[in-house]
Amino acid sequence: MALISFRELDHQFGHVDGEIKLLDAHYEDDKLEVKIVTRFYPWMEHPLFRKAVENKEPWGFTDYSEGERDMPIYAVNPVKLEMDGCVGAEDIWFIEDDPSLWPYQNAGSVFINSPLDVSALIDCLAANEEVSGKRSDIERLIGHCCAYDPPFKLSYLPFAAFNAALDELDRLEVEYYPKGKLTEKWQWGKPHAILELTGLTCIAQDFMLDVPEFEHRDEWFKPIEP
Repeated sequence: MALISFRELDHQFGHVDGEIKLLDAHYEDDKLEVKIVTRFYPWMEHPLFRKAVENKEPWGFTDYSEGERDMPIYAVNPVKLEMDGCVGAEDIWFIEDDPSLWPYQNAGSVFINSPLDVSALIDCLAANEEVSGKRSDIERLIGHCCAYDPPFKLSYLPFAAFNAALDELDRLEVEYYPKGKLTEKWQWGKPHAILELTGLTCIAQDFMLDVPEFEHRDEWFKPIEP
């Protein structure tokens, strides 16, 4: 199978009840290399399961171990790898919208030229659907400006929050500069993403997968009687 970016998949793997067969993390020429081989069966893709869920009918499975396959995952330009306790692949998630990615995004500054209630701006950004962070995340991001009088600068606003901040400043009728919003071209290369397994988190620019062909047998599907 050819390698494919997780961004080209039309679905998330999610809860797969899998395991990690190999975890290889090492430095080569001062560059972090990460390869993870997971083994699982994507039971949520079984046609009979999908039909049962669509019809709100009972579902369940017998032993589907014959359907399990190895799926290697290669991190592209990884910048962070964390492990907490026993690692596994009960869940496989790829995340592109999370405050933990903000430090790896290009950041911009906004010059504030009129009075601003920074607490009100934080509340507005926390309620803005375009910004993934909670109020505490946004407070850590810009709360250091609370004691400033204009003119002052909102520094290091990540790409994910920059345009939303301009919208909220307009809504609060605050004078600021520059007025122009940022486009995707302003990013440095590919945006980073998170691979999250059970007890393991990896941040990289991309994750390339060698997705195997999975077989779905009818005899593996056995609905649980109500």
